[in-house]
Amino acid sequence: WCDFQPLIHVSGEVGTQMLGIGRTAKVADATDAQGWKLWRCRGRVMQEITEKIKCVPPPRPEAGRDRPLWKQSQGQYDEKFASKATWVQLRSTHAVVECFSIVWFPQALPCQAFITWLACRNRLDTGDRMRQ
Repeated sequence: WCDFQPLIHVSGEVGTQMLGIGRTAKVADATDAQGWKLWRCRGRVMQEITEKIKCVPPPRPEAGRDRPLWKQSQGQYDEKFASKATWVQLRSTHAVVECFSIVWFPQALPCQAFITWLACRNRLDTGDRMRQ
């Protein structure tokens, strides 16, 4: 419903308490028929947070229930969770390694593939390397 990051990340551990909102409260708990019900705060950061919150209209019951949305890609959300989309967002991509097809082929045994990968990277603990 809002572009803000989680309130606790901005305001700190006591931020919700300073606004009069319970730590486990939902957005609906911070509103009533007149709008937002937030305490007045003295701190500059908390005043800025209060002003930003008050710029957003509170959720209305007639708008329907909340529904969870999963981020599929930049700016695209869907109601279905896709582990592939999550993996693509979390992982960092690098250039394909030259020896990839030599090391990782369908019939390769994992332990042998690992040793081959170490050899391609010149990372095997050989006698001459151990002497250095």
